[in-house]
Amino acid sequence: MIGFSFLLLGLSFVSAQCNKGLFARTQADMDSVSNCSKLVGDIYISGSSVTSINLPNLEEIEGSIYLSRNIGLTSVKLDGLKKLSEFLYMLNNSAVVEVSFKSLTTSGDFYISQSPSLSKLDLSSLSQVSDFDLVSSSIGSLNVDNLSTVGNITIISNFNLNSISFLKLTSVKGDLYIQNNTFKELSLKTIENVVGDLAITSNKDLTYITMPDLTKVGKEMDLSFNMNLSNIKEDSFPKLNEIGGDLKVIGTFDTFSLPSIKNIEGSVEIDSSGCFDCEPVSSQIEQYVNGTYHCYRGKIGVLDLFGDSNITVYNIDSSGACVLNGASASSTPKTTQSTSSSASSTPKTTQSTSSSGTNTKSSSESIHSSTPPTSKSGSISFIKSVPLFKTMLVLTLVSIIIF
Repeated sequence: MIGFSFLLLGLSFVSAQCNKGLFARTQADMDSVSNCSKLVGDIYISGSSVTSINLPNLEEIEGSIYLSRNIGLTSVKLDGLKKLSEFLYMLNNSAVVEVSFKSLTTSGDFYISQSPSLSKLDLSSLSQVSDFDLVSSSIGSLNVDNLSTVGNITIISNFNLNSISFLKLTSVKGDLYIQNNTFKELSLKTIENVVGDLAITSNKDLTYITMPDLTKVGKEMDLSFNMNLSNIKEDSFPKLNEIGGDLKVIGTFDTFSLPSIKNIEGSVEIDSSGCFDCEPVSSQIEQYVNGTYHCYRGKIGVLDLFGDSNITVYNIDSSGACVLNGASASSTPKTTQSTSSSASSTPKTTQSTSSSGTNTKSSSESIHSSTPPTSKSGSISFIKSVPLFKTMLVLTLVSIIIF
């Protein structure tokens, strides 16, 4: 009878520990919930002496996980966890090498940032997540091959990243930002639709890109400052037929093609200092643009953030050959601007008013100029502010809790 009473007391203690979340400063605090299969409340570990997190029995968390500024933390393993009802935020854990959630299928926001030592990330079962953010890690391969439902995806400044794989993902319900990484090839074969912005920018080693099933981008599409991407060819975006906002392509590319495009709701800016001819691009794209159209070949004023601003200028001579600037007389770049009086998705014609007040149709208004466009800092719209906002919000909440 006494033994049974002690058993009940023990179970009651475990139940109490599992129903109040976890605020951990030491490894002993972590051990206090080691027998929990379900934790009600948040896991909060910040500025602690914890060196590893390993809770193999934990299957569900009704709450969030917040890990920040744990300078000795090297490993996070919650391999039994299947469901996280709210978010995971990992911020500024400089020594973390491994993060493993092998059984996790469902999560709110999944956000890892400023973890420069992180080289192993196991999310092999993850199928549904609100937002997915991976910022400033040393991950070599990002494989989230069971993911089928996601809001926004942000993959920024991962300086060892060689590959990205989302084998079951067909639609991104928000924005897709892939910026300032080091992979040479990007192949996202299954994605058919990006509801928000698509920004693949400032990936300095990128030489090849393909999204063969992509048919629609709901808002802006930006493919700028991938300075080693020489060709955006027919097989890069072969099925893309609609862009719901602006299209911006700035770089050193020699070819650019969107063979299936039928509607661009916003404006188009195409600037290249490569061996690039605006004429075939304009004939393919310009008629489907509902905003202004601009195509420029020549020297680009590139911000220091993206490398050397004195890019060698190429030109195409009268024979069609690509030559260095100054080697032939045909050195004047072409700038074409078009405006539309209609925002419909049908091919655009621009109407100009004659002196008699009647309307006549013209295919475009063209302006020839040798002056390169001026880049305004405010126009670099691919820099995403959402992760910073999330970070500041969480840090504000933390300061309230601590003080």
